[in-house]
Amino acid sequence: MAVARVLLGCELGDGYGHVTRLLPLALALRQQGHDPVFVVNDLSRAEVVLGPHALPVLPCPQWRNRVAGLPAMRNYTDILLRHGFVDPVGLRGLARSWQHLVALLRPQLLVLDHSPVALFATRGGAVPRLRFGDGFCCPPLETPMPPFTWWKAGAEAFDAIGERNAIHVANLAAADLGLPRVDSVARMLEADAEFLCTFAELDHYGARDDACYEGAVLDTADGEGPAMPWPDGEGPCAFVYLRADYPYLDSLVLALKQGGWRAVLHVPGLASARAQALSGPGLQFSPTLLPMVTVGRRCDAAITHGGYGTTHTLLLAGRPQLLLPRQMEQTMFGHRVQALGAGLVVEPSPQVPGFAPLLKRLQSDAGLAAAAGEFAGRHADHDSQATVAALVRRCEALL
Repeated sequence: MAVARVLLGCELGDGYGHVTRLLPLALALRQQGHDPVFVVNDLSRAEVVLGPHALPVLPCPQWRNRVAGLPAMRNYTDILLRHGFVDPVGLRGLARSWQHLVALLRPQLLVLDHSPVALFATRGGAVPRLRFGDGFCCPPLETPMPPFTWWKAGAEAFDAIGERNAIHVANLAAADLGLPRVDSVARMLEADAEFLCTFAELDHYGARDDACYEGAVLDTADGEGPAMPWPDGEGPCAFVYLRADYPYLDSLVLALKQGGWRAVLHVPGLASARAQALSGPGLQFSPTLLPMVTVGRRCDAAITHGGYGTTHTLLLAGRPQLLLPRQMEQTMFGHRVQALGAGLVVEPSPQVPGFAPLLKRLQSDAGLAAAAGEFAGRHADHDSQATVAALVRRCEALL
């Protein structure tokens, strides 16, 4: 097959997860002689993941204005309203910028992870598009779009006003840009193909009858990474991966110390002086993220926000988890893990979580470890490299 340029886009979302799951595809495409180019929303995070591989990276168009006065988010349409689909002029600018990027880069394929404006801007074009990601980033294309809070009785999915507003704004921008009109949010998010890289049990919206679950795309790198001896001692060992702005970090660290836990903590953005102050016997901070395959072998349990790669990898290693989500995507994912019986989820709240009983249950509830082990057993034959190979074949079929 002739060399093709493939644009790998990531428009929304934070952390390392989106870029990390696109990286194996980029490397495999490059190995096949193709030319992958990243267009992402966070260059600093992307540099951590992509910098060592000398892959070209450009910033994507981003909505910078804060939208006030909207109701609480109930479905994917509400995300659109917060990222451009409330202002036809602003949406037109974002979409036109995506069109200019495509014209300048001249890709033969678009692989789009959580990129609704890019999907909107490239409708009706000549370049094939692959919608890629987990259940949240590739929501079921239904009208109405399904509700986020599926675990709550009577969760309301449909905000008729929000749907009408998003479609009205989209069609005003589409008329100026020469794009086809849309009649629903679901139609606007359609692509030429889809690659759902998760497992049915972990689909944010629940298992779909018509979906093909390809399994997780994960970083399978092994090794200890930086020199970081795991803490000695007799207590249970936790891997902790949280953001520096998590407001209850100090309370969690105190509960770990009081509960006799050993832990390795990775907290991006945490000042070294504060890390040193929080450290103690059996608790060590790692300035860089350790290989998750290694973490899965060494820890007894994990405490994270519920990111894609970390949660998938540690579940495949049979490790129970305490999930402390920061936003809706992580909250939905946390409830899926909890529904499996393999973890505990604490929804965002202004109240300090009761970490002591949560940690005690994480340590002593044999059912959590058993459920995580059962999940790992069901997917013991999962091969992330095989998933990537299938993804490359899908891309080349579109090419």
